[in-house]
Amino acid sequence: MSDFCLNYPISFEKLIRENRIEFPLNYRHFVQTGVIAKTPRSVSLETTATCQLSCKMCDRGGIRRKTMYMPDEVFIAAIRNLAPYRPKLNFNGMGEPLLDEKLPERIAYAGSHGFDILGLVTNGLLLTPQISRELIAAGIRRITISLDGNDQASHESGHTTASYQAVTENIESLVRISRELFAEHLEIVLRVTIQKKNLASIPSIFMRWHDKVSFIKVNFVYQYGNVQTDPVVPFRWKERIPCPSMLSGLMILTNGDTTICCMGDINADLRVGNVTSDRLDKLYSGEIAQSIRNKHLSGDLESLPVCQRCAGCTISSFYFGTLARSIETECMKYVNSAAVEK
Repeated sequence: MSDFCLNYPISFEKLIRENRIEFPLNYRHFVQTGVIAKTPRSVSLETTATCQLSCKMCDRGGIRRKTMYMPDEVFIAAIRNLAPYRPKLNFNGMGEPLLDEKLPERIAYAGSHGFDILGLVTNGLLLTPQISRELIAAGIRRITISLDGNDQASHESGHTTASYQAVTENIESLVRISRELFAEHLEIVLRVTIQKKNLASIPSIFMRWHDKVSFIKVNFVYQYGNVQTDPVVPFRWKERIPCPSMLSGLMILTNGDTTICCMGDINADLRVGNVTSDRLDKLYSGEIAQSIRNKHLSGDLESLPVCQRCAGCTISSFYFGTLARSIETECMKYVNSAAVEK
């Protein structure tokens, strides 16, 4: 590991040695009882399955379904179906959400139906000042931008052909516009995906952006669904466990098909129904969804190949989560200590 940590002001090896796996209370309860809530806390709504990039951590190359934009009738049906339950709504799927020219209008429509927690994740290339203003006016609550380096080389290690300059200029503009508009409701989040080639740049990302954005989240590249990756941290624990993703939400694809997996089920192999015809409680806690969860609880994944290939169904998923939080904490300590020295 040391050859990846040159000029890294944080002892990465020490964090690995001291990292401990933590299982959330709701996950422990599910494993012990098999009982879940009737409806999800969050729903991902894929209004487009198209993207202008080919990122290493994304398995777009494995998509077998039609990569289209969500028709208006599907979107309206989804919002009306979800509205009585008001889950956290994320405008994301296997595409770049800002390619959907109707996105500001759709966010406003969701807000008019009582959704007050609305977010999206973007690669930032299309987050122009005009789009930033439209999203804020529409009522967006959280904008997460992927930023994987402190220069073109380190950022491009994950986001192939993505312009570091364009992304950072758009982030700066979003920060400035949100302050001009007194958008106190808006959270601006940077998502940093750690890889071998950008590891040494992580502290400098925190140094530059910590006082501009709401917070910075770290995550890892690792195997999921149909994709194979080369993680910066080896899979130290490969023991199979029931997937925690099944307890957090649903993903609604552009044609309305709904999957119980919000991580690597890019072709709806774990389809539980369609949002245009099935109620949210049936989609999340109905017979099909429960059958999938029961297979996870019993360790029977032979009929779920997309789950068999996924590191999210191993203890590594929790290991990476706690390690990421530790890195965030250490990076902020580094930032604060540098401020004191000045």
